[in-house]
Amino acid sequence: MTETESIEYKQSWRDEYLKWICGFANAQGGRLYIGMDDAGLWVEFPYRMEERSGGTREENRKETRVIAREETGEQIITLIKADSSITMKEMAKRVGISQKGIEWQIQQLKKTGRLQRIGPTKGGHWEIIGGNDD
Repeated sequence: MTETESIEYKQSWRDEYLKWICGFANAQGGRLYIGMDDAGLWVEFPYRMEERSGGTREENRKETRVIAREETGEQIITLIKADSSITMKEMAKRVGISQKGIEWQIQQLKKTGRLQRIGPTKGGHWEIIGGNDD
């Protein structure tokens, strides 16, 4: 198979190939084959997670979870800054995670001294404490 107007071969991925995909989408379509040379022959290229990111797959998953949790906690803080009487149900809807996930995040924020609840569940409000959020 040779390259045509609707077939492109690339030996390895580069972000600039997104332009090819957009071009195909704007035309009559096409195919982009990654891992093939211009003659249509498969090219072997080694890929190991350790070489790309400096850690094992499990280490990278753990790091990603930590980052995601920190970002979610910051989203919650931002929502509370905008509306201190926001409900957990509304937070879950806005953040895009379950209400149980919000409850877990709030427990973590309370444990680290960033957040406290003032007053009852109905009629009370959240208060951000610690750091520069006072």
